[in-house]
This record gives sequence, C-alpha cells and structure tokens, in this order.
Amino acid sequence: MPPLSREVCAFVGEQLLLGWVRQARPALSPHLETAWLTDNSRYLGTDLQLLRTALECGSDTYDYAWNYPIARLLAQSIGQEWTRKKIAAFFKSGEKAPALLKAYHDRPRILPQRYVLPGMQDTGGTVSSLYRQIGGLLLLDLQDLDAGAVDHSIGDRYARLLQSMQDGSVFLALDRQQVPLGYVLWQRNGEGETVHLEHRIACRQRLPDMLASLGNHCPQVAMELRHTKPTASSRGIRQ
Repeated sequence: MPPLSREVCAFVGEQLLLGWVRQARPALSPHLETAWLTDNSRYLGTDLQLLRTALECGSDTYDYAWNYPIARLLAQSIGQEWTRKKIAAFFKSGEKAPALLKAYHDRPRILPQRYVLPGMQDTGGTVSSLYRQIGGLLLLDLQDLDAGAVDHSIGDRYARLLQSMQDGSVFLALDRQQVPLGYVLWQRNGEGETVHLEHRIACRQRLPDMLASLGNHCPQVAMELRHTKPTASSRGIRQ
C-alpha cells in the first residue's frame, strides 16, 4: 500500500478507536483526545507548512511528513462519509488503495461543507439558559432546510418548542464542545403511543452522534427514531 493510503488507514483507525473509547472507556477518552488534538497541531501545522513549501519552491529530497496533512484530512472525510464496509475494503485494498480515493481528485475540497453553530456554554442562569436552548432549536430549524419548519411562523414555532421543553418532549443534543448537533421532538397520545416524531440535524454526517446522545438520555425515543423512515419534508413521522 502506498504511504499516503497507509497513513489514511492509520488515521481512520485512530478515529474508530476514539469512538470506541468514548463509549467503552470514557475515563480514558480525555487523555486520548488530547493526544489526538496535539498530533493535529503538528500534522496541520509544521507538516502542512513543509508540504506547502515543497509544492511552491520544490525540493531535492522526499519528506515522509508530507503525507500526514493530506492523510489526516482524507481520514476525517472518510470517517464522515464512508460506510464501515467500504472502510474495511479500503484497509484490505493494498496497492489498489489509491483507486478507492479517486473520488476526491476532482472535488474542490476534501472535507464537506458543514453547518457549525456556536457552543452553548452554561451561563449559570435558568432563564438565559432556556432562551439559549430555544435559540439553538430555532437555528437548527433554519439549518435543516429540507424540514420545512422555516415556512412556519417563527412565533408559532417558538411557542411549539417552548411547550415541548416544558413537557419534556424535546431533546437537544450537544457534542463535547457544547455545540448543537440536532434535536428530536415527539408527541404521545393518552395511551402513551408516539403520534408525532421529528428531528433536525445541523449536519447529516453527525446523525449517528446525535442518536448516540439521544440513546443515553432517552433510549425509548432513540429506538423509535432508529426504526423510523423520515420523509423528505418532515424528517419524521405523522400518524
């Protein structure tokens, strides 16, 4: 396997390890993630500058570190886009690995565009925290343009989300940096059956992260959502 592809495999393996540690060995997670971020500062700092200089000025010698920044970005994109089956095939591909990466050759950027919302740091006030959470929900409505919620009156939507928060029938998922991943909203009838279920996500690639967070806090809702095929308009179910 050529060096660049081999490093992509190594970095994808690191991401898979970090994902497993977060679930199975959470006490180790901060230490490994700190090491991973430290490596990032080198791969996308010094090593990237060396590669840029070599491309602009030329070089009489080959530096293996040139592989790292490109491989790091490719691994990040692969982790977001590829299925586990495709990743496994890439690990087994040997000298054919570059052919599996050819989809990136004509792309203007390696990493896909992602909607990033500001982090929701705890301000210590119940009222201000409530406003920030509702604001995060509304921003997610605006980000998920396929959902159709932006066509509703913002006042009506605000009142609906506030009522759901008071009823405990909405879950806002945040990542480790307190950035909103998405939210899930549901309604149940008098018999406890779910009659409405919808979700919004800031970035489709982060849906597994949102489902994992939902599963930790609202396992029943997470199970129902996993077995739901969302429509293009509502991204949820209506019965």
